[in-house]
Amino acid sequence: MEDGREYSVTEEHFGVPWKIKVLNLDGSLSFFLYCLQPKNGTWSIETILEFKVSTGIDSFSSKHKRRYQNSDRDSQIEWGWSNLVSAQRMVDHSEGRNNSETIFEIKVEIKSMTGCGKENLRNFDESVKECSDVVLVVKDREF
Repeated sequence: MEDGREYSVTEEHFGVPWKIKVLNLDGSLSFFLYCLQPKNGTWSIETILEFKVSTGIDSFSSKHKRRYQNSDRDSQIEWGWSNLVSAQRMVDHSEGRNNSETIFEIKVEIKSMTGCGKENLRNFDESVKECSDVVLVVKDREF
């Protein structure tokens, strides 16, 4: 972390791009989950976030209900855990250990999404045949 910031690769889940940022600011570690959904239009994503940091001998975790959103009035695209532990404490935990790895993990449960992500299929004709892996027959009509 040369400049005090480290970013994960961008991952797409349910049609929405996400990224994790780990930050070392004034000797304190923080980390955040960013929703990279474009800031055009109105959308919201209701989540339950579980932040976890693990070292070779200890772990810290915190669970929160959070809303990512964008509208004409408000935008909230990041949530995180600020000042979760001092960088020195992390160094102290790794001293004398063969495995000095620190794992930053965020488990996300999406409760609801509006205005973003992939739209549900609305057509059930031959145009979406390659997207379908099941055929449902109702009164001699295939869906």
